[in-house]
Amino acid sequence: MLFHEEERATTALLEAYETEKPNSVLTLTFENGAIYRCRFNTAFEDELEDASIPGGYDEFYTLVYEIVETVSHVEGFEAVYENMLCINYRCFPICVLNESGDAIYQRR
Repeated sequence: MLFHEEERATTALLEAYETEKPNSVLTLTFENGAIYRCRFNTAFEDELEDASIPGGYDEFYTLVYEIVETVSHVEGFEAVYENMLCINYRCFPICVLNESGDAIYQRR
């Protein structure tokens, strides 16, 4: 289920890749400079109360990845929880590479 149109090109894209090529290790690069090599773990529907958005409430899809290697860590990066990385359309990498180095996703 998609809650936002931008999820089609972000979280839905990565989940479809996992279905096609299970257990792949992906390299996720974020705008803040953090880079992690990760393996898909799970996905779930999430929600957040946020006074800055219309209605004050947001529902979205979250993907959880197990971090297998930290290439570059940024202290205080909210998406990291111990050895797990949680991403959604609100906090999505600017680039995702597969094991061959090919771009699965590249922010335009």
